[in-house]
Amino acid sequence: MALVLPAISSQHAFAVADQWCRDAADPATGTSLACGVAVTAGAGAGADDPRQLLGTADLAQSRAKRAGSRTPFTSWGPQLA
Repeated sequence: MALVLPAISSQHAFAVADQWCRDAADPATGTSLACGVAVTAGAGAGADDPRQLLGTADLAQSRAKRAGSRTPFTSWGPQLA
């Protein structure tokens, strides 16, 4: 699932993702949600390309999954995708 939050700060986007992770967590069943946040503000060329944006968010989500994190990971710009 992807949620696009245009024209908000990276801090606000992270807070939204963090709340999603907390809301989805169920310690009784071990259910959790891995969230990735892609930040493109100031990222330069390619930052408006939807494939780059989703790729960057996917990278951040994969990092969160590998770490077993219930806290979102953030990737900055398309260069990390």
